[in-house]
Amino acid sequence: MSVQSSFKAKAVALSLLACAASAWAAEPKDASGIYVGATVGYASGASSEYKTSASPSLGFNAGYRFNENFAVEAFSRTLSFELFANLFENNPGYYPEDHIGVALLAGLPVSDKFSVYGRLGTGRTSMSTGTNLKPNYKLTEPTAGLGLAYAFTPRFGAKLEYLRFTRNDVNLLTFGLEYRF
Repeated sequence: MSVQSSFKAKAVALSLLACAASAWAAEPKDASGIYVGATVGYASGASSEYKTSASPSLGFNAGYRFNENFAVEAFSRTLSFELFANLFENNPGYYPEDHIGVALLAGLPVSDKFSVYGRLGTGRTSMSTGTNLKPNYKLTEPTAGLGLAYAFTPRFGAKLEYLRFTRNDVNLLTFGLEYRF
């Protein structure tokens, strides 16, 4: 091997090593930190007071990830867009309109990109009639859910989640995006 080709091989190897080091330095050193997210989906449920098919749902969340396995999160979800649900009813029933809560998340990485997680939380659900005939009220209820997360990059990911509101018999299926700071 000539001196010139040996020099080229070392230069290429050093360049590749520098690229790998700079890419590694750009990634977060650990999985802890603050994150924010937004979700879209649909809510469905039924009880003795209401019966609804799928209603669109929007949501926002902010949380702190302690490590790749545990996080705490504050979240808000709309559960119904029934703007005129009971407009012509004499005795309207209540339906869940939105929910604000906090939750603990526990995850298990399946690969570098995929993880599964569970959620346990509690919060306040706004119960509405859609009319002025009865006053609206808030109901405290536990929530539980399961999800699948995919990391596009160390800072940006997507989630598919099933969430259950236990006192209102509401099921929520959402797709969301998350950004980690």
